[in-house]
Amino acid sequence: MAAHFGDDEDNTGSPTQKAESAIGRETGRIEQLRGTDPANIRCIDTETTGLEPGKDEILQVSVVNGNGDVLFDSLVKPTHRKRWPKAAEVNGITPDMVKGKPNIEDIADDIERAMDGAELLVGYNLEFDTSMLDACGVSLKLHDTFDVMKEYASVHGKWNDYYNDYSFVKLATAAHHYGIKLNPHDSSEDAIATVRVFEKLLQDDAYVSRARAHDEAVERWQEAKAKAEAEEEVKATDKHAKKAADVFFLVCFLVYAVFLLVTSQIGGALVAIAICAFLYHRAKVNTVAKAPRERA
Repeated sequence: MAAHFGDDEDNTGSPTQKAESAIGRETGRIEQLRGTDPANIRCIDTETTGLEPGKDEILQVSVVNGNGDVLFDSLVKPTHRKRWPKAAEVNGITPDMVKGKPNIEDIADDIERAMDGAELLVGYNLEFDTSMLDACGVSLKLHDTFDVMKEYASVHGKWNDYYNDYSFVKLATAAHHYGIKLNPHDSSEDAIATVRVFEKLLQDDAYVSRARAHDEAVERWQEAKAKAEAEEEVKATDKHAKKAADVFFLVCFLVYAVFLLVTSQIGGALVAIAICAFLYHRAKVNTVAKAPRERA
């Protein structure tokens, strides 16, 4: 879920995240999302020693379903890090609190079992949490995903000119907007709050209207893209056919030129050779012409 020594602070996201076009967003399937059985929804959240997967470690991990039922929750003893003072100031988890707690490897199977039956994976800054778990060797099966942080950004409406998109905000801000109580920086509390914000988003008429408008824009874009690709393919086919015809006639005129030379018909042979030169040049131009654009 959120990047917890930072995700609950106003966050404009990385350039890669924020440079996503609206077309890449997950706002598409409103009716599908609304129809998903809450028992088949999972929300995962972590508290960590920092913000760098592979370097920092997990201190707490929680999994809840769409009803807000806690399916798994545990503090985690880091394998390598002994102190994390800056993170502790944010999440309140100290080295003493994780003494005697399991390492992430000890609970990996339990986390994966808690994900069984999931049709939709929800989170707040979901990419961060899944990256942290992946770096620790916890494999989450591929699921349909919904990042509440990214989707709520348009509801909050704070525009970022640099990224040309809405800024990400902390979970506490989203929860407060919908009147949801939150004790931040406890992964189970954060996961439950994320599920509640997810529910409210799907009931928010303003968000739903934007999402549906986005769907229509995506559909128009996809249709235009498909049309452009089809036109490129037709052009490529035409070029290929023209090149094949030029090569065929080139061979024919070469044979004819040789025949005229052998039979001492010099004038006709020169004309045939000139035609051959023209056909060769045209076939060469078609060969080096731009190929159709690769599909994104």
